[in-house]
Order: sequence, then C-alpha cells, then structure tokens
Amino acid sequence: MAYSINICINENSSAVFLEFNYLSNEFRIVKICRFQCIGWILDAVSQVEVEVQNGATWMNPEASVGALMRFPKIPESLARRLIATDSKDERFDLAWNHISDEEKNTAITVNFDYYHNFWPRFQSYAKAIALHVANTQQLNDLREKVLNLERDLRQSSTIRTQTADTLIENVTPISSIHCIENKRWHSNNNGRQIIYNPIPTPPSDECSEDILY
Repeated sequence: MAYSINICINENSSAVFLEFNYLSNEFRIVKICRFQCIGWILDAVSQVEVEVQNGATWMNPEASVGALMRFPKIPESLARRLIATDSKDERFDLAWNHISDEEKNTAITVNFDYYHNFWPRFQSYAKAIALHVANTQQLNDLREKVLNLERDLRQSSTIRTQTADTLIENVTPISSIHCIENKRWHSNNNGRQIIYNPIPTPPSDECSEDILY
C-alpha cells in the first residue's frame, strides 16, 4: 500500500497513525502533476482528520510533513503549514501559490476523464480555463487567467494575499508537530488542537569552558 491509516482504540481513548510508504502507483496523476501530488497526500490527511473530529488523537503528523517534502518536494516550512491548517481553501492557496506558472499550466490542462482530481471543485474550473488557453502558451496570459481561478475558488474566503513564503515566515512555528487532537475532549470548545514539540534550548555559554579539545 502506498499509505496506511491505522486506528488504535482502547477504553478511554483512540489514536490514529498515517504512514506513507511510497508514491501512489494507482493514481498516475501524482507522478505527472506536482499540484495533484500535494492533493493526494492531503486527501489522506483529510481521512485522518475525520477520526480526529470523532475524538481520536493523530499521533504522527510529522510523517505527513515528511511525505510532502519527499514526494512533491516542497519546503519543510510549507509542508508543516499545510498540515497545521484544516482549511481546504488555505491549503489550496498555499499549494497553488508555491508552484510555478509551468506547473499551474500542467495542473489546469490535465484530462480529468483519465486522471483523478484530489482538489474539490478544481476540475470544473480547470476545464473552463483550459478552453481559454488552448491556443496560447504565453505564461503572462496564463497568469491573468489563473488569477480568475483563484478568486472563484476562494469565494467569500478572506485568505491573505501575501505570498506563501511570507505567510510561512510569519506564522509557521519552528518546532515540529507532536500530535493533533480534538479540543472538545479536554474542554468545552470544539475544533483541532495542535501540540508542538518543545523547541530545544541552545546550550549556555557557561558550558563551553568545560569542553576539552
């Protein structure tokens, strides 16, 4: 299996694990289109998040961070941000802003009659735009049409207009993600709660005198 989801249940709690073994052979699109490869990983993540909504604790989110770095080869900070947010619109915005114009062109010209689509609502928009760019390969013209796609997909969302890199620098924690759980099992509030690993404390300068060379 390309990936596996394992759920462990005991009397008082349940835990879910998502492990990626290799890039999908069943869905060939993930080897052709980097945007869809990101979507494939996040589709597996969304299945785990259903279990989190039902009270399970996601014990190894860093494995999915590693899969995003390994398969579509995106930066660690972006990978961690994609896992930390549960907003589908924000995930789309982060992934779409990261890929190049050439990769956007590949994404919108995929023939979805033969290939799977891992981004909800993207197929119909991609077909509409492909009709407009069928007779041109000019990236400047493509960029204008892509802006229309982004406006439609975000709809009423208030996703910030910063570039993905700027966004990540401002809000992405340095520390790795320990687990993701549902707050309602610990308080009256509902929703996801992300537990980060503590950031290691750098050694004190006072210790340097004890080092022998």
